[in-house]
Amino acid sequence: MTLKKYCESDCRLKHCKDLPIDLELGFFARWRRNDKVTPTKANISEARNDVGTSFVEHHLTIEQLKDLYPDSYIHHEFPERSDGLPTEEARKRLRDGGCNVLPPPKEESLFLVFVKQFHFKLWLLLTGAAFLSIAAYFAHYANGFNEPLNLYCAFILLLVVLFMCLISLWQEYKARKVIKNFIKLLPSKAIVIRDCEEKEINSEDIVVGDLVIIRSGSRIPADIRILQTNCLTIEMSEVTGQTQPVECTAEAAASYVSVFESRNVAFRGSYCTEGDGLGIVIRTGKFTVDIMLVLGGIANLHTQMMPAKSKLQQELRAITQFISVLAICMAAVMFFIGCIVAKFENVLDHFVIGFLVVIVANVPQGLPATVMSQLRIIARRMAQKNIYIRKLDLIG
Repeated sequence: MTLKKYCESDCRLKHCKDLPIDLELGFFARWRRNDKVTPTKANISEARNDVGTSFVEHHLTIEQLKDLYPDSYIHHEFPERSDGLPTEEARKRLRDGGCNVLPPPKEESLFLVFVKQFHFKLWLLLTGAAFLSIAAYFAHYANGFNEPLNLYCAFILLLVVLFMCLISLWQEYKARKVIKNFIKLLPSKAIVIRDCEEKEINSEDIVVGDLVIIRSGSRIPADIRILQTNCLTIEMSEVTGQTQPVECTAEAAASYVSVFESRNVAFRGSYCTEGDGLGIVIRTGKFTVDIMLVLGGIANLHTQMMPAKSKLQQELRAITQFISVLAICMAAVMFFIGCIVAKFENVLDHFVIGFLVVIVANVPQGLPATVMSQLRIIARRMAQKNIYIRKLDLIG
């Protein structure tokens, strides 16, 4: 069966407009319409099915791939003798299709990061104590007592919270800056065949149709259809979910086999654990499998799951809840006892003295500052060993 007849008989290629250059497949059409998929568990299977139907290269033989990618000059009998893309053609495709990079994730502004620092449990506790102190001051002031002690206490508490939040913001800013610089210093490389020669290029310069040489220990820079193997084994658990490395082959997969179950496609982000091989790039950039799965809703599902909390976060949450419940209970008991003893006269005074003051007194104002100071010291010592912590409360 010729490639043309194969494509005409396969309903998955009914969207093809210009087969040798572009495969206009169903999932790409959905992506271009910006359809939103509700992130539910059912979408995991649906997204994988959508992605699977957009791949046909794993069903094609090397001879059919040669017809599909004529500019790559694939030698169907001895793929290692292939000429590869001409440099000019590769530059043209890079200019038209863009670099093999992903759009950088949108980073939160420093102001938003600063605001989120106040969500720390202990800071909420101190902030609540500060506002209660302000309420106690105004309650006394309304009764003719100008006692600024509560006001001073509130000011100091808010100052401590602000100072510690600024420290946390500075810590996260430094870690973010170090990560950016580290990524810039370590650009990934790939070895391709162009103009009948092996060339080492940046992974971002890879285009569809490039012949990539895969070697042990290398990272797969794009979605690749394997053309030749020599004991080639690739670890693809992040994409396919398979816990064991896959022993790859260059043989075409059966028509009923999904791309995730085939052994002749290496996905972007996977690693070669053993052997070597040769493959042709079939997807780059935002059209690779990992990004298509994200668009299908799997990533959204994972982001909605609650992240695992560190032991320190669990302990701080427990002690914060305990202190809050204990303070409210003690304040309520003292308030009612005071009201009963005074026969419910001067209820406002008893509320200030027996409720607000007791709550403020139960808040350990020095504990949050002590904990964060210790975490800051730990983070500084770890930074001296080139270990950077983005959020202090993640330590432990």
